[in-house]
Amino acid sequence: MLLGAVALTVACSANALASVRHVHLPYPNGNIDLYTTTGQCVLVVDGLVDDGAVKAFNEGLRQVQRLRCAERIVVLNSAGGAPRFAYSVADFLGKHEFDTEIVDGSICFSACSYIFLGGRKRVVGDRGKFGVHQHSREGVCALAFSDGEEKRMRAIMEKALPAPAMNRLIGIILGTDCNTMNLLSREDLGTMSIANAQESRLDKDIRQAIAAREAQVFEQFRSAARGPWTRLAGDKMLTAFTRERAEPTSGANPTLWAMISYSADKAEIMSAEVYRSHEMLNEIDCDKQTISVIRGVYTREPMGAGPVVWKTGRLSSVPVKPRSIAEVFYKEACGRPLPR
Repeated sequence: MLLGAVALTVACSANALASVRHVHLPYPNGNIDLYTTTGQCVLVVDGLVDDGAVKAFNEGLRQVQRLRCAERIVVLNSAGGAPRFAYSVADFLGKHEFDTEIVDGSICFSACSYIFLGGRKRVVGDRGKFGVHQHSREGVCALAFSDGEEKRMRAIMEKALPAPAMNRLIGIILGTDCNTMNLLSREDLGTMSIANAQESRLDKDIRQAIAAREAQVFEQFRSAARGPWTRLAGDKMLTAFTRERAEPTSGANPTLWAMISYSADKAEIMSAEVYRSHEMLNEIDCDKQTISVIRGVYTREPMGAGPVVWKTGRLSSVPVKPRSIAEVFYKEACGRPLPR
């Protein structure tokens, strides 16, 4: 089964139109897109790498194997997910000689970092972000790995990194609180051999096709909301707004189109990018009292103006905390205040 995948040709240039085949493989917390030309297969992962991605991942990898491409590359843009799934993917990539890339403006955090290390040749773009932190169990930071976790993690790292770099990376992971993110510098990525190649190997036509697809998704994101922004709350530092959006289908969690506009430059905690407004589509679970960003865009100027400095796909759900902006969004989406 193709899991609802639709094969289509991406129209981004006359050459790409003729040479690039594109298959879209959605899953609950993200998307996988397969781009192929003669000789090169590229899997683009945009979203959480969790158990919900297993079928889409397997289908994408199955198609790559069937096509027998000489070059096989996985491009990652993920805030993390389930380490046990990431270990399995990393093992597969290593055995079948895939390369991995984090392109400009993309992230590879938490569990995604293990998938990245499974690549034979590993490239991090100039504005790509590689980040790690402690694992968590049932929402609590784990100060040590289980025996099984450490065994699987070391099996991946031993193939990718020199022993001193492996031990240093494990130390960084254990020393970083699971509620934060340690972004490794470009110098560290090079000296530790986490990034062991300098130049992207993506085919020019595939690169154009990926850019065209990203622009299409971004346009759909921006055009999905209706009406002007409505102020919900704010103070001297920030103001929260929302826009009208269609009601969710029966039984689904409500979603809310929101923006936080800041009075001064703010540094984003995970990406370290400086921005003035964060526009996002949120999913709120009213019963579990959690909120998840489905897609977010950070822009340089207030109210979504100016250049885009960073974009995200779906992020992990987090608890809605009292007296936070998330609580304002919870009340708006759920029609009731957060229970005390």
